Amino acid sequence: MKRIFSSLRVRQAIATTIALFLLLVVLDELEKAEQANIPAPTKSVGPNLHVASIVDMKPVAQLPKSMRLGYVEPLKMTELMSDVSGRIISVTSSFRRGQLLEQHSPLLHIDPLPYQVALANAQSQLLEAKTNLKNAQTQYDAKSLVVQSAQSQLKLAKLQIQQAEVDLKRTTILLPFDGELVEIKANLGEYVAAGSSIASALPKAEREIRVPINIADFDKLETPLLNKKIDVFSLNKQTSWQGTVSGVSHYSENQQRTLYVVIDSQHNSLPMFGENVYVQLPHTRWKQTYALPESALTEKYEIWLVDDDNRTHRHKLEEFTLNNGMVYFPMPNNELMRAVQFPRGYLSQGMELAVKLPTPTKEAL
Repeated sequence: MKRIFSSLRVRQAIATTIALFLLLVVLDELEKAEQANIPAPTKSVGPNLHVASIVDMKPVAQLPKSMRLGYVEPLKMTELMSDVSGRIISVTSSFRRGQLLEQHSPLLHIDPLPYQVALANAQSQLLEAKTNLKNAQTQYDAKSLVVQSAQSQLKLAKLQIQQAEVDLKRTTILLPFDGELVEIKANLGEYVAAGSSIASALPKAEREIRVPINIADFDKLETPLLNKKIDVFSLNKQTSWQGTVSGVSHYSENQQRTLYVVIDSQHNSLPMFGENVYVQLPHTRWKQTYALPESALTEKYEIWLVDDDNRTHRHKLEEFTLNNGMVYFPMPNNELMRAVQFPRGYLSQGMELAVKLPTPTKEAL
């Protein structure tokens, strides 16, 4: 039994030794595999610098004009009045709300019979006045009061005829201008008095554009603005008009001021009331102006300039304007003509950068 026990212990020891040897071999192979997967460290040719894209500042000869959104509104609503009284005996087919009519378009007719009678009566009085004057001139001296009175009666009869003819003509009410009927206030069969309103209309030529501008942007516009000729565009830029700044409001509401622009009435087509349009306003001119992509501007309205040693210099923009993805600003006596694009928060004054050269374009090649 002792021999068997002794032989078993020997066997177990041998097996344990072999297992430990195999385990060490496996661990050694795993360590070699991990070391093979670790990339070799790159050799640094210089200090560990931050890489930044650089763009060149471009001088600008003329600033782009500022596009502002405006609202077309009527300059004044006009009340169409009846100059004579009477009953409306007919209305035209165009006497309806929303109709765009030309000047002198007929709207309605008032019963002309009383005015025809008044004209005939005035004509009769004219004949009688002529007869009385002729008789007076044959019987009395030319400077006598009888002759002078007859002459006055003749003059009055002529004026009464003119008034009767005008009143008869006014029984047909016409639109006095090119415009749009907005509200109808009289209908067929109604009696209208002289001076009463029969409709409300918006003159085609009398419209203006209201342009609200915040105070900060208003101060950047070129002055004087009053009576300045400017361009106006439809929202799709397919139609344009010539306009004139007719008013500049000095009153500010909600930190905004207002410009008023009148469209030249000689245009064949004018913007509709209630329509939004673009108004192109001139920006104030700076002596030395530069431009950078808007991506070079930080949220604090700063740009980071780069010198010949690739060191950064912070510059705060006190004045600038944004237009079509570019930022325009004045920069007098500037010697640094490069700036960091997409500036990061880690930038500090005097930091040295590893400059990333821009990709050359096909034109440069």
